[in-house]
Amino acid sequence: MLSQIIRVGFFLSLFLFLTATAAKAQNTSGFKPSGINGSAGVGFVEWEILEPLSSNMRFDQGQFVAIAAEKGFNFFNLYLNLSLAYMKTTGQTIYSYSNLSGESYAANDVNFSSELFQAGLGLKWKIIDGYWIRPYIEAGGTGGYFTIKYDNLDSKVVSTPTGQKNYKKTDSLLDFGRYGEGGAEISFSNTFGLRFAMRVIESRTKKFKTLGDAEIQYKANIYYMALLMSF
Repeated sequence: MLSQIIRVGFFLSLFLFLTATAAKAQNTSGFKPSGINGSAGVGFVEWEILEPLSSNMRFDQGQFVAIAAEKGFNFFNLYLNLSLAYMKTTGQTIYSYSNLSGESYAANDVNFSSELFQAGLGLKWKIIDGYWIRPYIEAGGTGGYFTIKYDNLDSKVVSTPTGQKNYKKTDSLLDFGRYGEGGAEISFSNTFGLRFAMRVIESRTKKFKTLGDAEIQYKANIYYMALLMSF
């Protein structure tokens, strides 16, 4: 808990420092709504597992990397935003798998690493546009590919048929959901700036065979900073 407070405090301190710096910058009329704005960002992810039960699966804090592009509609400060994100984390789960031959495998406290490639398409509204600081809100849908790789499976599996190891060590499925985001963009020139934002994703995967045919339903709170460029 203390480490999370420190991270958020550092994030806010950096935001306030850059805000004060940007106020003194020249040529800060902001990005042109008719242009294409690109961004590249990094941050961290806090996970909340809704299904399966939290007692059956745990995600550690993860890393977040994303690129995005947006195009203005030239009315009501609205923008169409396309993002491509990569998230990575580790955790523990209860493993349960049955193969086509009817052999069943189970294990408790199995370590895993997880990767999520996710695309998002959303609508952004910049509450203030054409100014050196632009607060905004955004919402849209997501679709991705969720992969789990089990680390210590061989030493954990029980009920294994004699001489058989016909279980899966990697499982991948599609992932679909929605997201909301809020934050602020700071212009240092007509073509360069920074974004500070929080994104909340609520999503659900298909059924994982290695989790006893259970879906993963999760909520991800993402805190990130991005470099902005206008073209």
